[in-house]
Formats: sequence, structure tokens, C-alpha cells
Amino acid sequence: SLTAAPRGRTANPFGFGAGILNPMKVENPGLVYDAGPKDYVNFLCGIGYDNSS
Repeated sequence: SLTAAPRGRTANPFGFGAGILNPMKVENPGLVYDAGPKDYVNFLCGIGYDNSS
């Protein structure tokens, strides 16, 4: 099992990634991809995936 540093508690997939919320960053979220499902399908087909993968 994985442990979460520095406290040494057992880690789980839901315990990571939230970080600290910063309300001031709402106005400038940074890089945002304006992509829909069709864009992702086209991307995956472009890198070699097909209907069977």
C-alpha cells in the first residue's frame, strides 16, 4: 500500500489533487482546452487508436 507523506497515513486515489483553493484564480484559470468528445476521438485516432482499442 502507498503512504501519504509526511504523516504516513495510508493513501487512496481520493486523497490527492484537491490542493488549496484560491478564489482569486477564478478570474484567470490558466490553460483551458475548449474540446468536445469529437475532438478527443479525432486526437486518439490520430495517434493510432481505432474502434477496437
